[in-house]
Amino acid sequence: MKRIASLLSVLLLSFSLFLGGCQNTEKPPLCQTHADADNNGVCDQCYASVFVYFDLYTVNGLDIDTDTDRLTACLQNTNKADHTSVLLSTGNMLQRASQSDAIQWMNQLGLTATSLGERDFAGGKQQLEQADKLAAFPFLAINVYDRSTDKLAACCSPSVVVEGNGVQVGIIGAIGDCYSSIAEEHRDEVYFKVGDELTALVKAEADRLRSGGADFIVYLLHDGYDRSSGNSVQKVTDSQLSAYYDTVLSNGYVDLVFEGGTSHSYRLQDKHGVYHLQNSKAAAGISYAQIAINSANNTSSVRTTKLFDITDAPITSTTTSQHPHSQTGSKTQSGASTLPTGNTSRPTTNHTALPSTDSTTPPSTSCKSHKDDNNNGVCDVCATSVLVYFDFYAINDLHGKLADTDSNVGVDELTTYLKNARKTDENAVFLSAGDMWQGSSESNLTKGLIVTDWMNELDFAAMSLGNHEFDWGEEYIEDNDRLAEFPFLAINIYNRETNKRAAYCAPSVMVEGDGIQIGIIGAIGDCYSSIASDKCDDVYFKVDNELTALVKAEADSLRARGADFIVYILHDGYGSTHTGSVKQVTSSQISSYYDTSLSNGYIDLVFEGHTHQGYRLQDEYGVYHLQNRGDNKGGISHVEVAINSVTNDSSVSEAELVACSQYQYMADDPVVEERLDKYDEQVSLGNEVLGYNKSYRNSSILRQLMADLYYQFGVETWGDDYDIVLGGGFLNVRSPYNLSAGDVTYGDIQSLFPFDNQLTLCSVKGYDLRKKFFETNNSDYFISYGDYGNSVRQNINNNKTYYIVVDTYTANYAPNRLTIVKQYDTSVFPRDLMAEYVKNGGFS
Repeated sequence: MKRIASLLSVLLLSFSLFLGGCQNTEKPPLCQTHADADNNGVCDQCYASVFVYFDLYTVNGLDIDTDTDRLTACLQNTNKADHTSVLLSTGNMLQRASQSDAIQWMNQLGLTATSLGERDFAGGKQQLEQADKLAAFPFLAINVYDRSTDKLAACCSPSVVVEGNGVQVGIIGAIGDCYSSIAEEHRDEVYFKVGDELTALVKAEADRLRSGGADFIVYLLHDGYDRSSGNSVQKVTDSQLSAYYDTVLSNGYVDLVFEGGTSHSYRLQDKHGVYHLQNSKAAAGISYAQIAINSANNTSSVRTTKLFDITDAPITSTTTSQHPHSQTGSKTQSGASTLPTGNTSRPTTNHTALPSTDSTTPPSTSCKSHKDDNNNGVCDVCATSVLVYFDFYAINDLHGKLADTDSNVGVDELTTYLKNARKTDENAVFLSAGDMWQGSSESNLTKGLIVTDWMNELDFAAMSLGNHEFDWGEEYIEDNDRLAEFPFLAINIYNRETNKRAAYCAPSVMVEGDGIQIGIIGAIGDCYSSIASDKCDDVYFKVDNELTALVKAEADSLRARGADFIVYILHDGYGSTHTGSVKQVTSSQISSYYDTSLSNGYIDLVFEGHTHQGYRLQDEYGVYHLQNRGDNKGGISHVEVAINSVTNDSSVSEAELVACSQYQYMADDPVVEERLDKYDEQVSLGNEVLGYNKSYRNSSILRQLMADLYYQFGVETWGDDYDIVLGGGFLNVRSPYNLSAGDVTYGDIQSLFPFDNQLTLCSVKGYDLRKKFFETNNSDYFISYGDYGNSVRQNINNNKTYYIVVDTYTANYAPNRLTIVKQYDTSVFPRDLMAEYVKNGGFS
């Protein structure tokens, strides 16, 4: 477009001069120093184009016995006399033939530089050093270090600079985190700096190159993306590249990335607009990019990127020439035979690699029925990929946290992330592992409907029910079920009266994409005791062996109906957080909530919840288990699965925890504001300012205050008829777990105390009063008492009946052995006591 704009500007200028009667129609003479203040690619003084073009051709892992002549012919056919052409490689070029033959061929071809691949180390460091002496081009590997010296390996250069028409292009090379792929006997010779160390090295080298005059930086990385997307440009997020590339490099350090090693073909573009290209060696192809650099102001752009196949190019013979080779600093080059070059002064993926094909026999373009007898993910007939990819994104324990607060990321940014994922990932499936509704003012006041409405907007595929879905009773689950455009999965929730599965629960659901069917089973764990018993009198949970039997039978049924892969959404999980690498777990380590016999042919992937922990586990059968904390603080569990559409075999190609920090600064989707407006009548109470809090109050202070309010309320309400010993019981607060100084709204109090428990007068025998309340070692029990309670505490009669004030959760907890005497108004909850306290200036 800039070239077109340049021509138009020249034409318009000529036309205006003609209308003005200018007698001098000669072109202005070329000037010695071009200027381009308006950055339109045309000199302001002589109207000449100031663009300098580079054509960059990159190969990786080619077979020099079959591809040499075709590659040479292809490049000769694409040469442009007014462009600087540069041939590059991203590694694994030495593994097919003898190294001397490979080097001779690359010298003849005029290779500018190659990054090293793990297969280039097949003969060890000494052979690489010998190959380096033969090569008329540098081996680029900024991060390969000699163990004996702790310095950059002698055969490696960090970069090279290519010059054309007064413009310089810097080229940096590196190898990814594939050290483990090198033969063990050679690992003691070198080591690779990866991760943050590699990022720091590339940043420093890019800065050095730019300070030396480089106008554009190319990065040759022997590592890459783990799936093919073909010739269409795919927008990718940081998390999608993070396994091998740090996108901070794209923010002013690196302008273009050629990749290799993963045998996938793609054109990607990261959030900074930097292109990432790789053309699978199976296609005998080239990654191509044309860059334009404005020589007047040094701005640059990538004009064209594409991937093309060389198998149809006419065969011609290559020519030979000699090239100087400098060993000082960054290597430099001049000249080329085939190409008119200018003068020049991470964890490996689990995707099935596409196999190499004989470039002399181009594959058929299509076939009616694919075959894959060797189960390598490529059709035996037409050589196209038969892998279908599914991306599962699961959230758990949202607890109604829709809106942004000081302590929680709202779902407006999460919505943006998920919608972008759906645009990028053709078969994206959104799931929930339960506890979605209860916990925030806006969700509690709508009894979860606002969250269910949001999930409809995102087109969730399914949600397992959690224990907190029962906090308002079954009628509100039924209300949400009527609104939901997706099923509530709970294979093990049964009605006590009918002994059949609860009407609002489905055992499973099937989703389909590209002819592949995914079965999804949902269940709730053995967390019946975490529900106030009066909220679930009519149901019971089948757990342990009964749950295992149900899931096995449902998995068999789904596979009989055509399911190729089974996902299990379980509202239960591991008891601790494990960050970093995937943790291998034994059956005994997860037996408290999961029977690993399910992983033996029944279940292929498990998303978990309930315990608010973050982890990636892998059990003894290789099945992944993921959970990502809760309250919208932990983020998303993401798993990509590759399924062979011919053999139906499957594998997990990526399993990651996406932290909320990866999306919290994205643009807000309007979904939250739209839902708040829709439910304004219900949620307006949450915005009511009750009063002012003059100081920060932590969870212990808030819970003790609530116990005080229970006691005061009990004395005022039932004190005339009963001697009240104490108030309190099991008292807990939810996220954000504290109250900051400042204005306090009803919504703030509701978030801290979201449970709709009734205030209750109970009788209790002296023995249980002493053991369960006065002498309890449960840190979540808080009590308050006056003079009478203090006198009772010092002289309890174990067989006497006493009276205390608690809420229905504590009252209904059977081990407390309480008898309910009276219950207060069903529309007044403990949080209302604190709201009234704040209104009366209790915190000011």
